[in-house]
Amino acid sequence: MQIEEGKFYQTRGGRKIGPMEPTPGAVQYFFRTRLPGENSWRTFQPNGRYRDDMPCDLDIVAEWREHASVERVTAAYLDNASEDQEEPAAAILAMLDGVADANYEALAGVLREAHAHAASGKGSVRHGNGRGFSEQPIMEIPRLLGGSPEGQLYQIMKKAQEANGMVKRGEMEAAIRELLGAINYAAAAVLTIREAA
Repeated sequence: MQIEEGKFYQTRGGRKIGPMEPTPGAVQYFFRTRLPGENSWRTFQPNGRYRDDMPCDLDIVAEWREHASVERVTAAYLDNASEDQEEPAAAILAMLDGVADANYEALAGVLREAHAHAASGKGSVRHGNGRGFSEQPIMEIPRLLGGSPEGQLYQIMKKAQEANGMVKRGEMEAAIRELLGAINYAAAAVLTIREAA
């Protein structure tokens, strides 16, 4: 991603910042903006990084998108309802499926990354073989072992421990990949527990 003048962005911490403008006389941090309630400038590298040495809540992770509120979506549906429309509650839930509260967009972004990690990353290549998530070993092995999520929970702990070591060695991207895998094991554990209930 490259920062562009005049646009608004979302930080790793979920804040909306912008509009971005060029930093006069910049050598490295070419863009700047003021955060709400602050008078001083915050400067950013063209790739969105706020700091060189480590990830930070102010790093820019995406272009800002305005989000519809539950109330606006519901009101719009009911205002435009006709006799032959599907059940309002089901239709509204379907419409809201893609709507995220702006305060949780940072979380939604990480969950989308975890999905991509499973659907197109290592998980898909090693374990997918054209099968859906529910038919892959991450789900099938617990079924063979009586429906227990213990193996999945073990993998979550193992991946978290490995990620911690990677962070300490400065291997940030590798740590992120491990934690995205842990998120997917957590999702698998939720599905296994629900199957057994």
